[in-house]
Amino acid sequence: MPAPEALHDLYLNLARAAEETAKPQQRDRFLVLAASAACQAGDAEKAEACRTAVLQHDPAHLFGNYPTVEAALEAPDGADLANMLVRMYPFEKAEFLLDRHRAGEQRESVKASVSERARPARGERKGPAEAMQALSDLRKRLASAAELMRRQTDTRREIAAAVAPALEPKKRAMVPLSACIAYVTVAFAVGAGMVLMLSLQVR
Repeated sequence: MPAPEALHDLYLNLARAAEETAKPQQRDRFLVLAASAACQAGDAEKAEACRTAVLQHDPAHLFGNYPTVEAALEAPDGADLANMLVRMYPFEKAEFLLDRHRAGEQRESVKASVSERARPARGERKGPAEAMQALSDLRKRLASAAELMRRQTDTRREIAAAVAPALEPKKRAMVPLSACIAYVTVAFAVGAGMVLMLSLQVR
């Protein structure tokens, strides 16, 4: 657990971040935590500054029922409030929230910087040569896209032509009718012969 002074600075920075992002309830919670940490550090001036900020935002806050932050935190309802907020925003979570807020600020700063650089100065216009170059570049990109589409179409056609023979049903060889009649006749004769032989054996 860090020193109370470090906790005070952490929660105070979170209160400022909540103020910037228009989250008044979180701002007051972090101010209460900052005031509690200041009391633990023995810095009554910082604790009272936090109390004053809370009451400016919310005159009906619990802090208004007591003359000092120390008195409020010593009362049962004040102690319960402080303990609940510590459980909600322990040091690790508070540190994570502050880091995330600062990372978001850096991203927004980079976006704004890039946008500002890309934006032409007021009154600045492209000359004819620049406009023609831009048009030429656009035509090249369109031509490249058309060529790519043509190649993809040719490739699909080649694949379809290569696969088509394998997908066609194979033609079965047709047996002539005369051959079928001959097969049936021979089979009938063989069968009749076997029947005759069996009948002779039985006798």
